[in-house]
Amino acid sequence: MNKSLLLICSIIFLLLISCFVAGCADSDKSETSSPSFFTDDPANSFKLEADIQNNIDIMIIWEPIEDADEYILSRAVSGTGNYIDIAKFSADSEPKYIDSFIDTGICYTYKLQTADGTASESIEVDVPLYNGVFHIDGALYCYQDGCLLRDSYLGTLYFDSEGKYTTGISELDDILRELTSEYTDDSMTQLEKFSVLYHWVIDNCSYVALENVDSQSTGWEPEWALDMFQTRGGNCFSYAAAVAMLARNLGLEARGVAGECYQTYMWVTHGWTEVTYNGDVYLCDAEMEGVFAVNRDWEWDLFMKEYGSTPTQYISAQEG
Repeated sequence: MNKSLLLICSIIFLLLISCFVAGCADSDKSETSSPSFFTDDPANSFKLEADIQNNIDIMIIWEPIEDADEYILSRAVSGTGNYIDIAKFSADSEPKYIDSFIDTGICYTYKLQTADGTASESIEVDVPLYNGVFHIDGALYCYQDGCLLRDSYLGTLYFDSEGKYTTGISELDDILRELTSEYTDDSMTQLEKFSVLYHWVIDNCSYVALENVDSQSTGWEPEWALDMFQTRGGNCFSYAAAVAMLARNLGLEARGVAGECYQTYMWVTHGWTEVTYNGDVYLCDAEMEGVFAVNRDWEWDLFMKEYGSTPTQYISAQEG
């Protein structure tokens, strides 16, 4: 009787062991057959990298995940959890995205996830505060208080809804941007860029007799500059306007001045450019330097000069 009971218990114990082993095998089989976006294979790992470019752009790079069909990139101010979707990508898309013209002085969190939500990864990017002007393809942009200026004035410079400085004349905008892009680069200071463009006007334009600007008029520079660039010829007011508009596209406060200057023993009606830089006012006179002085074999430098320091004298009609 005891031997029979012992035999029965042994059989039950063996059956339980068999069931346990079979269950573990099925569990392992189930786990290995399910797709996983997180693996020990570096080629299939979900990695995010971020790089700040040009002070105001963030480049996000990731390594694609096997079996993922679509990705969604979101951004939030760190700590808020208020994500907004900023881009979607297919599996065939380049695994890179540049988030441009962001507000600076802020820490952002970027989250990349698969469209089905199976996998996601986040990265924080602390963007330093940036203020200043810069160019993209010759177009002028400006950051103030860490944000891109849009539909706003900075002094007399107007920045449109895209953040670009505009003169209000599209043809003139195109010319200014083309010249700025072709003849200047980011290695130059603001004044070095201005000097190059000032001398471009001298070297590429010639004097043509035209009527004078009314001494009390304002806002004449864009129209006169456009005509100067299109015809490559004009009088002193044309030179003054061209230089002023090129200066503005560099972020400088500049205006054309109608007045008088003293030359060859007499006062004559004249136009020149006035530029405000670091709070000080300077004059630039491309026509006097490139035409009047050259015709007399005089080597005059009339770029960014203080009043009273030039070979000739100037009186603004608005002041005089």
